[in-house]
Amino acid sequence: AAPSWTGITLAAPPFSSFPRLSPDGRMLSFIAADPDGVMQLWVMQPQSGNRVMLTHNRDRGYVQSCSWSPDSGRIYYDRWYDRSNGVFAVPALGGGEQLVLEDALAPEALPDGSLLGARLTPDNHYQVSRYWPETGQARDYPVEVRQGEAYVRAVPGGREALVIGTATAPGAAPGYHLFDLDLSSGKPRQLPEESPGEYGSFYVVAAPTRDGRSVIVSTVHGNMYRVSSMPLEGRAPGRTLFSLTQPITSLDAAPDGSIYLDQY
Repeated sequence: AAPSWTGITLAAPPFSSFPRLSPDGRMLSFIAADPDGVMQLWVMQPQSGNRVMLTHNRDRGYVQSCSWSPDSGRIYYDRWYDRSNGVFAVPALGGGEQLVLEDALAPEALPDGSLLGARLTPDNHYQVSRYWPETGQARDYPVEVRQGEAYVRAVPGGREALVIGTATAPGAAPGYHLFDLDLSSGKPRQLPEESPGEYGSFYVVAAPTRDGRSVIVSTVHGNMYRVSSMPLEGRAPGRTLFSLTQPITSLDAAPDGSIYLDQY
């Protein structure tokens, strides 16, 4: 049977985006403007609507994306203004901002303490990379993403990640696509697409479910924005969950099956 969905608007400030639910399910991080219009990192309790702005620095640009540490104790985020100004971390209960990595964006914390994201290359491209803060070790993967549209999402378990970008290996298909990136072998596997989108990719945003078995995706169909679910293995067609009339720039899947998303 077709699923039945209802939705509510959370008590976030105007122009809020990039909702990310903490691993323990208690807090929601998101990005919204401060009183002067600078995008900053916020957290809120989804049930009560109580919220607080965690970051206040304006010298290094706007906050663009964020993710939680596996223990829900820290939030990683990036800042940009014309170009990436680095990945930072801040305690989820408030505290000082800490620079983690220069010239990088789209941070995703992995269970072993490493960070997955994208780093600026000498030829001014953003390549998907894994970084270990304690040792300074880094590993690059053969996928590039766009500044301002970088979409990298770690799949629960820390063994793979969803990436919307361009594969750089010899013989790879041109254009932007949705990949399931194996973090051990370094091989990106392109997930099926129904038809090309505005930038060559049918998918706009994607997020793994909390069990790591499915992918929630947003796609454009004419004037509608469809949210669908498909198996991560990519061997079965997607199943439409619901359609909306406004664009979606980010989404996240909760353990109870609900979906957090933004619209503008």
